[in-house]
Amino acid sequence: MTRFVSKPFAEFARQLTFAPPKRRRSHLDRTEMLYWEVEPERDYPLDFVVYRITRYRPDTFELSTMTGHDLRQDLLTLADKLSASLDEHVSDYEPPPLSLEQLQRQLNVTSKTIQRYRKQGLFGRRLIYENNRRRLAFLPDSVAQFLAHRGGTRHDARPFSRIDEPTQHAIITRARRLIARRPEMTPFQAARHLAPKFERSTEAVRQLLLRHDKHDPRVAIFPRHVPPLSEKQQRVIHRAYQRGIGAGELAKRFGKSRNSIYRAVHRRRAAAIQNLPLSYITSPTFDLPDAAQIILNATPHHAPSTTSQPDDDAGNGHRERGERHSAAFERALFVQYNYLKYRAAGLRDQLDPSEPNARDLDQIETWLRRALATKLRLLRANQKLVISVARKHLATRSEELGPSLDELLAEGNAVLAEAVDSYDPAGRNRFEAYLGWTLMRRFATFTRTTHRPTRPIPPAQTFERATAAYWPGALNSATPAELTHLLTTLTDRERFVLTRHLGLGEEYHLDPQPLAAIAAELELTVERAQRLEHRALAKVRRTAAAKHQAHPPSRDGTGDAGLSSTPKGVGDDH
Repeated sequence: MTRFVSKPFAEFARQLTFAPPKRRRSHLDRTEMLYWEVEPERDYPLDFVVYRITRYRPDTFELSTMTGHDLRQDLLTLADKLSASLDEHVSDYEPPPLSLEQLQRQLNVTSKTIQRYRKQGLFGRRLIYENNRRRLAFLPDSVAQFLAHRGGTRHDARPFSRIDEPTQHAIITRARRLIARRPEMTPFQAARHLAPKFERSTEAVRQLLLRHDKHDPRVAIFPRHVPPLSEKQQRVIHRAYQRGIGAGELAKRFGKSRNSIYRAVHRRRAAAIQNLPLSYITSPTFDLPDAAQIILNATPHHAPSTTSQPDDDAGNGHRERGERHSAAFERALFVQYNYLKYRAAGLRDQLDPSEPNARDLDQIETWLRRALATKLRLLRANQKLVISVARKHLATRSEELGPSLDELLAEGNAVLAEAVDSYDPAGRNRFEAYLGWTLMRRFATFTRTTHRPTRPIPPAQTFERATAAYWPGALNSATPAELTHLLTTLTDRERFVLTRHLGLGEEYHLDPQPLAAIAAELELTVERAQRLEHRALAKVRRTAAAKHQAHPPSRDGTGDAGLSSTPKGVGDDH
């Protein structure tokens, strides 16, 4: 229930998703009511459907009709999409909805039967549970309405309850006799033959026979039966198939048919595609009938001019190479990139993970490869801007503190990849302006969180460098003993942050550590650790200034600064 049968109805459904949440909720309720009023054999005009759902009859609307059968399918799809667009919680409904497991127990059916019921008119809602996860739920009124319209059809599932032990023994005995006459039969064929005789489902009988052979393989009913491929075996088959090993050879190795090998490969491909993060910036033009021809074959007025320039500073080992695109060509590339991901995501939603279609997988992978090629083209075109912004940022920083050019470029490349995915080509600004602003913000944050020397400082210079770079002039001549006295005015956490960041340990020979590492050790944010350091420095400055005023230096500048509590003369050599 992911694709609409009627294109005009699909456009109408797209417009409904822009309605306010309260109206979408009422549209969802009316859609469910209308479903049971539609007769499959009749034809219905689309304006009638629009009026019944929205209570509004448009003056101009495409004159088209739908059969009742197609309209029912589209109403189910519409209800599913409207429910997914609403952020409704389970607690919003009274009485509380039934989960999938609760409905299975109430109707005494399997989850596959519930999915079949959904295609036959059992409406579900995608609600948010306490763990903030969206799951399928069923309103009691919707379940009652479904059962009332289906009449006694639901009771067909009641005979398929748990099989008791005498019946199990009888099924196994009949299966042995059947296999003795026809040893070529598979478990499925035997189960399909025996299920009607015991009024059980084919799958229940098959699972019973397989469990019997698994628990007691010495007296197995199907001794030559090969069990289904495990997840590990499917991964091995997929890897071997990618390396060029044929399906025939793999079938002999695993004792399976060629079709089984292909199914395992397709399932692994589908699982890999399902795990891909496919985020895109949508556009109304994506839903047009000729969108693929317009977007993928678009040719802007100004062709791109590719320039290759060597870097001025060849000693750094970096080369500035990029493509200068016109504004029209750049926006066309971004539209194509998002459209390819949009098509791949739409087709991915229609995949059946258990039985994926090989053609659909090929089409999705083709679109993803084209999207990746477009992204690489955009990355190469803007690589020069990343280098330029990184150099400008580095020029405004100290040569000895902060990240190096290589670190900034590594961070900038990550920012560039994120910006390509998040940029909206319909906006006013060009991507160059958007990327430059994003790079400057990220570089500022990156420098603040990785504030550390780029080359090691000799231990003998650690104390002098720290006091000269961070502390007031009155402390530049402070001895380690005097500094220790000042640090006693701080709290434990303030002292820890200050001494670790400045490299002032017990022996004053520790290398300075970045604030990010200190914050992680204290389980704090970097901003919180920075505030603790600023507060500690302010306390030390105030204490030093007060003692400096109480004990001013002599006229020659070599008198006692009054910072030490040791007897006079101690530490005069400093």
